Amino acid sequence: MNQACESTIDLLNYSIANNDMETVENMHSQGINFNKKDSRGIYPVNMAVTSHNLEALIFIMGLDYIDLNVKNGPLKNTPVLEAIMIRDIDIFRILANDERVDLTLKNSINQHPLLECIIENGLKEYYFELLELIPEDILKGREETAEQEQVIGLLECIDNIQSSALSRLIHHGRFSYINKTRKYFKLTDDYLETLSPRKSDNKNETLISA
Repeated sequence: MNQACESTIDLLNYSIANNDMETVENMHSQGINFNKKDSRGIYPVNMAVTSHNLEALIFIMGLDYIDLNVKNGPLKNTPVLEAIMIRDIDIFRILANDERVDLTLKNSINQHPLLECIIENGLKEYYFELLELIPEDILKGREETAEQEQVIGLLECIDNIQSSALSRLIHHGRFSYINKTRKYFKLTDDYLETLSPRKSDNKNETLISA
């Protein structure tokens, strides 16, 4: 029975990868469960992400029963983590803005969506959008966690960070350990006081849109 099920999902994932939406919709009409994985351990929602198939992703997300936090393949990547890794900002935004998506889930080698945004070169826009979306209690607590320490350490690696984006981070108080941020960015108290909470240019005032 499992082999038959996997074979069916193999066909579904093949159709998603090749943007054959007619077959995808027909399989849904036939009652195929889109929450099953194929013979390689890949779920349809993950296939839609890695195939950059926005139409298929939106269709799958419209299914009430779908799990948007399934872990895919040997690395156990969630769909949103894969969207970051393949640098598809449109797919990332749609997933990140869905309340069903857990933005804090790591994969099997402890890669975290927030940290990956920082580590991967050129993903600063993902980082600041994700920072706005992750619940307060994850980022702001009474005690610093090892993960938060990593975030601050990795912030050092971002080249050419814009003061407007940094200003927003600081004035929103997203981190309880903001003094460490000052040290890493070599910012003086006087300079920080000159930054307006909402001062930004169009390039860096990120608007999150689905």
